[in-house]
Amino acid sequence: MFYSIQHFFEKDISNLVQIKENFYQNPREVYEFIEGIHTEVLKLGRNVVEETLEELDGMLCTSGKRSQKWNIENTVRKSLLTTMGMIEYKKTCFEEKESGRHRYLLDEVMGIESHARMTEDVEVKILEEAVETSYEKAGSKAVRNEKISRQTVKNKIEKLEIPIEREKKEKKREVKYLYVEADEAHVALQYKEKRGDLKGKKYKGCELAKVVYVHEGGKKRGKKAARKELKHVHYFCGTYRGKERNEELWKEVEEYM
Repeated sequence: MFYSIQHFFEKDISNLVQIKENFYQNPREVYEFIEGIHTEVLKLGRNVVEETLEELDGMLCTSGKRSQKWNIENTVRKSLLTTMGMIEYKKTCFEEKESGRHRYLLDEVMGIESHARMTEDVEVKILEEAVETSYEKAGSKAVRNEKISRQTVKNKIEKLEIPIEREKKEKKREVKYLYVEADEAHVALQYKEKRGDLKGKKYKGCELAKVVYVHEGGKKRGKKAARKELKHVHYFCGTYRGKERNEELWKEVEEYM
């Protein structure tokens, strides 16, 4: 980290001085002033991250504990997308003495897959943006000056696993009948600027979601009520595409019952 900060003061500080001088001459150009400062600060941040990761990789190379089980094989350059932009750093491939298999220990220490193309902060930003807008806009807004494809955003969301929150255990109720009903619901899909502007067979405007609800029968809200209210109803809902996902849905229903 020392070298990246030292380099900033020796080389890049002049860029900040120039941005400041330009603003003095054109004080109405506030946007350009802020953008210029932002760009230089992000550049420093990327340099600090790159240097820190390479330092950590160097610690693994010089570790006595590591040398007992792993040999140094070679070094490769890795590109990784972060919310500060694209970073590049060197990482070492190690060979396990006993099995001969190859692994990047830096990836394992960081808890990322060796073929990962983006960091967790980018994935979080993608999900936050996709909830508010669309896949297309999420890919454009997640990282400054970088474009993430709509398909990549879609893949990240589809791989997302949300743990099921179980209710606190309570004394089981005994009922004469327990009803399990299945239905479907149509959910509006993403759009670019307005609904329906994505053309093609794969953009049909809606997604079919499967709904299963477990209840203990219905009761009328009042004597004049036209519809019944379900007693102790619990819903399960999702796209659940394919045979395996269907089985997963019914397993959740079974576990609940």
